[in-house]
Amino acid sequence: MSIQIKNLHRSKRTAAIFILLATHVLTSILTTVNFYIINEENRVKNYINSESTMDIMFKNEKIEYFDEINRITILKDNVLRQESKGGITKYYESNTVTLRYTDTNLLNSTLLKSLYISEKNIIRVFLKDVSTSNFLLFLKLIDNPDLLINQIDIKTFIDILTIITILDIKKSKQRNKIIKELLRNLVYGINIKSFNLENICCLDYTNNLVKRSIFRDLLIYFLEFVYFNEKRTRLHIVIKRSCDVIYKKDRGPLYEKSIKKSQKNKIYLKLKDLDVKKLVKIVTSYNLKNIWIFLFKIIRLDLLFFNFNFTETFEELIKLLSDVRFNSENFYLFCRKNASELLLKMENHIFLKNLKVLKFNFNFDLNELKQILFLYQKVIRCKINTNEINFETFAFLIDYCLKNPFISIKLETFFYKSDNTDLNVLKFMTKNLLFFPYLIKTGKYLTGFLDFSNTRSIKISTNNPVSPPLKIDDIVLNTLKRCKFLKYFSAKNIIISDELLIYILESLTLLSVEIKNLVYVFNHDLFSKIDTLNLNLKVFGLFSPRSCIKSNFMIYLAKFRSISHIKIENTEIFREVCSLEYFWQKICFFSKKNLERIFLEHLEIKYPVKSPYMGNCMYFMSKIYDFVNLRSIFLYSYILTEVDYIFFNKMNKLEVVTIEFISQSNKIDLKRLFKNSFLLNTVTTLKIYFDEITHADIQILKSFKNLITLSISLNTIDYKTIQNIKRKDFRTTDFVLEKPIRNRRSQNVNAYLDSEFTMNFP
Repeated sequence: MSIQIKNLHRSKRTAAIFILLATHVLTSILTTVNFYIINEENRVKNYINSESTMDIMFKNEKIEYFDEINRITILKDNVLRQESKGGITKYYESNTVTLRYTDTNLLNSTLLKSLYISEKNIIRVFLKDVSTSNFLLFLKLIDNPDLLINQIDIKTFIDILTIITILDIKKSKQRNKIIKELLRNLVYGINIKSFNLENICCLDYTNNLVKRSIFRDLLIYFLEFVYFNEKRTRLHIVIKRSCDVIYKKDRGPLYEKSIKKSQKNKIYLKLKDLDVKKLVKIVTSYNLKNIWIFLFKIIRLDLLFFNFNFTETFEELIKLLSDVRFNSENFYLFCRKNASELLLKMENHIFLKNLKVLKFNFNFDLNELKQILFLYQKVIRCKINTNEINFETFAFLIDYCLKNPFISIKLETFFYKSDNTDLNVLKFMTKNLLFFPYLIKTGKYLTGFLDFSNTRSIKISTNNPVSPPLKIDDIVLNTLKRCKFLKYFSAKNIIISDELLIYILESLTLLSVEIKNLVYVFNHDLFSKIDTLNLNLKVFGLFSPRSCIKSNFMIYLAKFRSISHIKIENTEIFREVCSLEYFWQKICFFSKKNLERIFLEHLEIKYPVKSPYMGNCMYFMSKIYDFVNLRSIFLYSYILTEVDYIFFNKMNKLEVVTIEFISQSNKIDLKRLFKNSFLLNTVTTLKIYFDEITHADIQILKSFKNLITLSISLNTIDYKTIQNIKRKDFRTTDFVLEKPIRNRRSQNVNAYLDSEFTMNFP
């Protein structure tokens, strides 16, 4: 009896599933998609005066479509009424194309799928500003992307991209193929004699119709035609991560910039010397040159960035940009040579009315600076980097910012020649001018300069690295206290005083403090009694102290409650600690205040080379800091301990991981390191040193879902094993083999890397 009941329940479940599937299939078959095409060709201009007007007034109208700008209604006689937000009403004849709905309709259109869920019988889609013939052509392209389109025109090209945008067709192999074929036929199939660039749609018009991601793909595909190198185009020329735009030398680790999120709707064009040298051949092809010009007529760049080392590139660049006008709000120019002339000529290639941010990095004289600022006077933010600035140039910028309060200028220089500084001029220093000198010659003007210059960053050091450590006197300390805008403080080869530490603790402006080669004996009794807590400081770095920093220094660090980034390098800070209980007594004030642990986001630990057996740093730090929210970690040690592996698998938000070993013979267990499956989804940048990589290691590396950069260094490299690294497994990843370098690898290994990734693989 029980068996019969079970069979009966099984039969009911089977029948229910069958009915559900049958209902879905029948509904899909019965569902139709009506595409209403709206354009100027089928507009009815005098409709409001016709006889049907009275009928409309007594009809219950149903709004079929609305967005932030328009509202569309289907009237009684199938006329479409479009009402804009500005109060303008237009009428259109019904021009309809009807299709049967399927789950895979129109390249898995997200729009159709969402409408199918809410509208089971009839799906209505409104295609604005496209022609019927171009929509029918799009339908043909879906079935046959290789279809050769003779004499495709600009209107057809823009219409099909608009249709892809309206239908919300996500990126896929099919979509990519259609866009590539469109571009290919535009390049090679167009009647180039009738290609009139002056009649092309305006930038604002096309940017409202077509998705930014599609424009980005267009630019990439065009450059692929020229480069025949998809990887370089995607990773180094058309980039979508702001972290790839390195405007100046990093003062911190490289991976700090990699922590930024990808900007999927941003388009950054970055050209270097090699890029210009290869792209300049475009000018010899009439077709390619015109498409190059056309693309920048319809594409708005979020950033245009030039990074050049050679003056020879300037002449080639001007050839490449002949008749090109960039639409961008941000323009960066980095050159190792004086590029004032190039920057002045670039005015012909940039829509200055759109440009808001200008950054340039090269040496110049005062007259050249005046010309540049006069030409780019409509920008609202300007960042200037140069090797050296004298007082005359600085005084000009003070006067310029005083007369132009709408512009914000940030000046960074390696060396400020403070001779002849007039303190009376510095009194007129305005808030829209920020000055960051890396080095200032000490003298009678220094204190006065710091008082008036709105200084954000100060580094104190001695010129001679072998000289005795410098003691900061009361004059310098009082000057620091008067710097109301100081955010970044660093010191090298100095004697740390209790007064300096108290100043840092009580500061309401400091965001970052880094101290190197210091000499200090911690005053345990003093700081155990101080109740002050700092809620502003974000970054604290301790590098290569000349004396051993005892563990009770953590009492001081624990008072900074908003710290998110800790840097410890070549520091024997925990060497004296013998047990956890002893360490806990050193920070006993914690229990009195009942404070929670501090959540870190970035952690850098570089163990001293001469102290391989230094105590476990992360273990003791965990009593004050919580690692669960770490986004980046850098470890340079002899070995990963059991405790390191345990802490690592508690981290759920890691994006950047760098692990190096002092001794190349030590091995890393990737399986244990990434036992936490969350990390396979969160890590975007991975840099690891192996003694020897195994097949199992490669399988784990292939498991990362969002890896952007993979950099590995090997002590030994095996040809058979390296063959397991396939480009298909790292299509969206920039793969770098740092060690061994090319001339230290076998010919077989180099030949494989060249064939699998790119020629002359570095």
